[in-house]
Amino acid sequence: MLKQLIALFVLSVSLFAQSVDDQYFEKNGEVYFRFPVFNKLELQEITKIISIDKFDGKMVTAYANKDQFRKFQKTGYKVEVLPPPGDVPVEMGNPRALGLWDVYPSYETYVQMLNDLAADYPNLCRVVDAGTTTQGRKILFVVISDNVNVTEPEPRFMHSSSMHGDETAAFVNMIRLADHLLSNYNVDPLITKLVNGLEIWINPAANPDGTYRSGNATVTGARRGNANNVDINRNFPDPVQGQHPDGYAWQPETIAMMNLGNSTYFNMSANYHGGAEVVNYPWDSRVARHADDNWWQQVSRRYADTVHFYCNNNGYLSEFNNGITNGWDWYSVYGGRQDWFTYFKFGREVTIELSNTKLISASYIPTIWNYNRAAWLNLMNELLSGVGGVVKSPEGVPVKVKVTVLSHDHTNAEVFSDSISGAYTRMIFPGTYDLTFTAAGYDPVTVNGVVVSSGVKTPLDVTIYPVGWVPVELASFTSEAVSGGVKLLWSTATETNNFGFEVEMSLNGGEFTKVSETRGAGTSTESRFYEVIIPLSQNGVYDFRLKQIDLDGSFNYSNVINFENGVVRNFNLGQNYPNPFNSSTVLNFDLPVPSEVTVTIFSIEGREIEKRELGLLEAGNHSWRYEAENLVSGNYILRLNAGSFTASKKFTYLK
Repeated sequence: MLKQLIALFVLSVSLFAQSVDDQYFEKNGEVYFRFPVFNKLELQEITKIISIDKFDGKMVTAYANKDQFRKFQKTGYKVEVLPPPGDVPVEMGNPRALGLWDVYPSYETYVQMLNDLAADYPNLCRVVDAGTTTQGRKILFVVISDNVNVTEPEPRFMHSSSMHGDETAAFVNMIRLADHLLSNYNVDPLITKLVNGLEIWINPAANPDGTYRSGNATVTGARRGNANNVDINRNFPDPVQGQHPDGYAWQPETIAMMNLGNSTYFNMSANYHGGAEVVNYPWDSRVARHADDNWWQQVSRRYADTVHFYCNNNGYLSEFNNGITNGWDWYSVYGGRQDWFTYFKFGREVTIELSNTKLISASYIPTIWNYNRAAWLNLMNELLSGVGGVVKSPEGVPVKVKVTVLSHDHTNAEVFSDSISGAYTRMIFPGTYDLTFTAAGYDPVTVNGVVVSSGVKTPLDVTIYPVGWVPVELASFTSEAVSGGVKLLWSTATETNNFGFEVEMSLNGGEFTKVSETRGAGTSTESRFYEVIIPLSQNGVYDFRLKQIDLDGSFNYSNVINFENGVVRNFNLGQNYPNPFNSSTVLNFDLPVPSEVTVTIFSIEGREIEKRELGLLEAGNHSWRYEAENLVSGNYILRLNAGSFTASKKFTYLK
């Protein structure tokens, strides 16, 4: 159907497009042109041939190198060649030194500016060389954080500009953003919060060969593609069209960004362009919506509304849905960096078109700053919302895990924790969610009912345990009837970071409540034995369990054991209490069946001193008080006879 629509339209236009000879491409590297389309569906095939730049509902504006343009000519579309947007004069200088930020820097000045920021703020800023372009220029980042030389458990935000070399609205402004963050740290509360809570990466020039195509001294003559005339924003692996959707090998600029994305996890990123004025959110390559589409719309709308406030609603950033659009709804893009970071790297990248003019005049740079500065800060602040924390093993080692929102995530919407710090951040629309944390070699952890509110982060640290690993290896857990209660006995084979145990009890199926606590052995590879007597005031079926608590506060429950109070299953003679005594003592004993009971006192040498006949006693727990009337101070033997059962205890009398 799509090819039929294209064929119908081609019949209605001239079969001869405006001529562009080979010499044109030798001079310019690429051609900028526009053409009408009959139906938007045509764009799904066209975008596989050329780089669509803009679509207004009727006209398509696009770029193509020589090979792409020759292939496109065969479709028969009638094109109008436009002047290269980068062929405009601009004023050059050192924007930071002048302080007005209204000139473009030479390439050497640009590099020096970034290094100067790191030198001026060594504790807050460092420069990262992410790779080298075809012509030997550097793809540089400034990294800003309150402890910039240490990987802290905090999320990362990336700003990146001008991967289309002739789209420069954010180029100088990204350098200014870095300077603004550094110079206002501990001055502006929001900036201080961002620098303290985030690791901020800023890449002002993602395609310096394209921006400085005419040489290092000027940006006039900038081109969209790199030195090989390849559109970098069509050169990434694509979730729909595969590894090389544009048919070209990965370019040095692409490889540098992919290597960085593979080694460093970015929770959120923004990719700044020109040629339109709109916030463009995923997906670009598929009609289906991202699992967090409501969150994307909220973030995009917040950005656009902030800009509208600072531009006094003068019409800036008001295209499409008053400044925001889903990528596919605008036009499809294959091989874009936005979908690569979002799909393959489980990040959250948004594309922001800052100006209808591509290579803006130097005098317009501060206007872009004034309109967008607050929105850039707010965009970073999004990373301090949602739910987040640190994932570690029981030994406190950070673990890289996948964080999945159950019954919500699909199509790679999950996020990961950082492998170095264990930190994770899951930005999501406000609501209540169930989260599962998974990693190879570890048992999954699910946390239910996590409440996410607007504008704040819900803290959630997680301990994840290796498969087969338990913090305390419980060897046994049993109960034993004693007079007036129950004795619980348990033992451990090994213990790791064991703070202790709490005994919890439930009567006749009721709720468990804490009734006792015992300190653990910390870490031990030897068997340990524990016991505790729990008084029981009424008959019934009691359930007991152990709550084992680690040093970090995490805990696990044992299996539940049962004890039926009031039902004696074995004969038992307890130690008299008190012992020693000087007038009387209490003897506790248990009878599983009715029995004739006799208590006999012997001297330590075995001579009978006295005998007491207690008579026929019913089954159950019994207490008998012995009044010592005829004894002298010393040690004695007490023997209990109950039917065929006989037991003895030693006691001491002090007169």
